[in-house]
Amino acid sequence: YEINEEVRFEIIRKPAHHNDQKGTLLFIRGSAFTGGPLDETLSYTHMLADYYGMDVVNLHFRVAPQYKFPTFFEDICATVQYLADNHTQYHLNRPFTLWGESSGGTMAASVCQHFENMGKKLIDKLVLIYPMMDLIRDYPSKDLYGQGYMLDLTFIEWLKDKTLNTQEEWSDYRISPALGTMSTMPPPFVVTAEFDPLRDEAETYVETLKNLGNTVHHKRAEGMIHAFFRYYDKLEQTQACLAWLKE
Repeated sequence: YEINEEVRFEIIRKPAHHNDQKGTLLFIRGSAFTGGPLDETLSYTHMLADYYGMDVVNLHFRVAPQYKFPTFFEDICATVQYLADNHTQYHLNRPFTLWGESSGGTMAASVCQHFENMGKKLIDKLVLIYPMMDLIRDYPSKDLYGQGYMLDLTFIEWLKDKTLNTQEEWSDYRISPALGTMSTMPPPFVVTAEFDPLRDEAETYVETLKNLGNTVHHKRAEGMIHAFFRYYDKLEQTQACLAWLKE
């Protein structure tokens, strides 16, 4: 389905044997803000639809370097607002769960924060899977696992160069949600990986939300590296995290 020539979404319907109404899962893939077509996540989003018994909306957005920040953020905001206004037209049910992985987690957190700041309660549940939350500050996990654990710091630096226009943008909450205003958020469910350079910034985000009085659910996957959800059909830890998110 197209909202306009550039922004569109795909609906993956839950299998017929799920006949109860559990709402809709809005999925933001991990693209590193620079790529990753919808086709790459087809089997994964079908798995989510079947496992959780929910319709899944796979969100498409323009990416860098052709479309730099904040284009992808604005595209996702526009799509979420459009779906909130027109969900009955597509036979999609509330509540809405916004699910983001890696850079998709960045955008899920910042988009949710954006609407909360505007007083719009569009998102009912927030799921962040090993999200990138802070492009400014140093964290111990970046020193410990920044090389040789799948996601390298050199790639993150490359990503900054390809995605952002100026160094000042690194601290913008739309790309570093840990630096934004988080006083009111729907209850987030955050999964981190033990050997992920992004682990500590995500766990700091969790503690900040708790200190502000928010209800937060957090699970650290011991022994796992970044992007371990890709291997949902092979890893027991991924299955355990999927089950935890189902509770």
